Amino acid sequence: MAHNRWFTQNGTTLTLRLHVQASGKKTECIGYYGDALKIRVATPPVSHKMNVCLVTWLADQFGVRPQQVGLNSGENSQNKVFTITGSKVSPEKLNPAFNLAINTWRGIDRINSAILRLNDAIVRSRLADGRFTFPG
Repeated sequence: MAHNRWFTQNGTTLTLRLHVQASGKKTECIGYYGDALKIRVATPPVSHKMNVCLVTWLADQFGVRPQQVGLNSGENSQNKVFTITGSKVSPEKLNPAFNLAINTWRGIDRINSAILRLNDAIVRSRLADGRFTFPG
């Protein structure tokens, strides 16, 4: 199944097909559902609250004002179609694999930094105790 079918672009207008799951801890992209992008929303399953949350989240993700995000269909459904006008951000930014790769890379970077700090502390400790000598 092609996972790039969840959006179309016509000039500066993006059309997004979303499948929404309510009651998450935070609003985030979690995968694909057929030809839609699956979004977990941090609101209870009340359609108006979910729609407002989605409009706000999409506006933030695409760097536009909430007025530039429109709900075309699915007001009372889990399957929704939104349009976004005037965004310069690529829809691929919401791609779950891309987000996973970026978060994994950031996590690896934090782990590497922690390892370097730990190694530095061990070397300092051994130098201070006289337990560390340089070969040669």
